[in-house]
Amino acid sequence: MVSFEAYKFDHVYEFADIIYKMVEDETMFWAYDNTQLIDAVIRYNKISLLHIYIYTQLLNYHGRLYRKCGDCYDEDAYYKWVDIANTYGVKYKTEYDEDEGDAFYHWYKNNESVFQKLFQYITDEVFYCLFANHPFLVRFNNIVAALIKNENEERDFDFPKESIDKNGTIKRCSIPQWAKLAVFHRDHGRCVFCGKDLTNVYTHSNAVNYDHIVPLNRYGANDPCNLQTTCEHCNKSKQDKEENPQYKYEPWW
Repeated sequence: MVSFEAYKFDHVYEFADIIYKMVEDETMFWAYDNTQLIDAVIRYNKISLLHIYIYTQLLNYHGRLYRKCGDCYDEDAYYKWVDIANTYGVKYKTEYDEDEGDAFYHWYKNNESVFQKLFQYITDEVFYCLFANHPFLVRFNNIVAALIKNENEERDFDFPKESIDKNGTIKRCSIPQWAKLAVFHRDHGRCVFCGKDLTNVYTHSNAVNYDHIVPLNRYGANDPCNLQTTCEHCNKSKQDKEENPQYKYEPWW
């Protein structure tokens, strides 16, 4: 039975825009949990690489912003966050003291654990918005590929030897059914390249292929956000090339 989430979408597009611009600027992962990220790269997880990216980037973005520019924020910023926290049912720990120097930043630091919890809720909603944006996912998966390839030599961990091949790319693993269903419905049961209907409502000859947006041999990941639906013809003609299909969206009316 499907369980539905009661999303609040409080300021969520503001947060989604922060992540969108970071990906446009090719901002790399930082301050992440190594173990969690490794697991998300080598096998399909419901806590995807995009979840990890959104959470860590939002948390560290705001921490750095308020540390550097804390004196630029006042009680208006405080009330904004209190309203957001109330929306998501997260209780803050300490009150805002306007007489304290850098009052807002001190309040933020005193409630850091509250923000960690709050951004868990916000991450799910930002993910819900961005997972449907195909061009965004292409750019995001190129950031992931740069991390796997370690282009900047900034990665402070190695992937398990059993999960990589001789070229240093991630080995293929089977795609779980939950990931296939999510990607199939996100792509409206159509090939993302030619638009062919893959639902088989009117014909049974159109096989669904689950293709990696960034191929594994080009340092793609076994991640649900790196999957797209294609027909057999487009999948075979694409082979291991990294192509950006012209995604088309059907108008609401």
